[in-house]
Amino acid sequence: MVRITAFLAMLLSVALKTWAGDYRYDSNKGVAYGWSTDDTPCAYTTDGTRMRMGITSINKHDAVLNGKGWGFVDNTQYYAYSPYDSRYIVEGHPMTALPVAFTGQQQVMNGGVSHLTKYDYQTAQARSTADALHFAYNHLGSILRLQFDSIPVMQYDSIRIMTSQKVLTTEATMNVTNNALTPTKKDSTITLSLKNITLADNDSLVAYLMVAPADLSRDTLKILLYAGSDTIKSLEIKGTIIKPGMTYNIIGEKEHYIEWQAKKATPSWQTLAATITNPTATVKDFPLDTENRFEPIKAAVKGDANDDGEVTMADAKLVVEYYLGTTAEGINTRNADVNRDGMITIDDANAIVNIITNK
Repeated sequence: MVRITAFLAMLLSVALKTWAGDYRYDSNKGVAYGWSTDDTPCAYTTDGTRMRMGITSINKHDAVLNGKGWGFVDNTQYYAYSPYDSRYIVEGHPMTALPVAFTGQQQVMNGGVSHLTKYDYQTAQARSTADALHFAYNHLGSILRLQFDSIPVMQYDSIRIMTSQKVLTTEATMNVTNNALTPTKKDSTITLSLKNITLADNDSLVAYLMVAPADLSRDTLKILLYAGSDTIKSLEIKGTIIKPGMTYNIIGEKEHYIEWQAKKATPSWQTLAATITNPTATVKDFPLDTENRFEPIKAAVKGDANDDGEVTMADAKLVVEYYLGTTAEGINTRNADVNRDGMITIDDANAIVNIITNK
């Protein structure tokens, strides 16, 4: 097998473009990933020797890779990652701990996805045979698709996601030998910058953010939309589990309303035939998640004890039953405490009656 020194590898890598790729959104399937001829994956041998590879032909999720003069040895284990980053060679990072970051993401047009490619960290492993070497890449991050409807016509500058605890990964290391992403730095905030995005009448704002997998099930997420330093939209949702390689579609419509839509989609792809000197690669789409749905946190409605969206005598009856201890099912205690004294009493039932009679 041909080998080169680390110094020569560094010289060859410095001028390379570090990312490419293509993404398309489907409301039923999620985000579709496509290889680009500008994409440059990198492969490792078992002893840690690196080789960059270019893409010579593309068929949807499949690609034929060019070893650029490298030879591949039969019956040898190889590891790979994408997108290629020359600093891994320059700084000498081991393939089990390549540093990655999810900060600094900037979307340059409404619905634009080109910024995702830099943050779509992928890894793969393959064992070569006499005539083939195939890498099946795994996405280590997940995509949040945020859509804001019915918002003012103006220029928007950023979207900020906030949690009550530091559970959002901003920096991590990826291990190309086992598809592991290990957080090294977490924060309670992550921001997507929006560059020169101005909406016209009846336009929806659509934004994409690549995030690290996380268990947010014990937290509440705030999503803030900014124009300059002004908060134009503020939404809250209950946290849940964000899994790698999935799409989460968030649609924010009226005030205090947000819905996480999720549908299952099984990606399909084929493997192209190749020789040992032209290995192949496949990559999956980001299907929409169905198992982990994020629920909206509704605004408090004084008197709506049964949480059906209306204040009626049924709410007053439920408050009385709750006070007497005959029932505790189906009551929204926040809405039932009309006078906000921290207790649910007959006074709250009377206050509900006053709300009804004064409509």
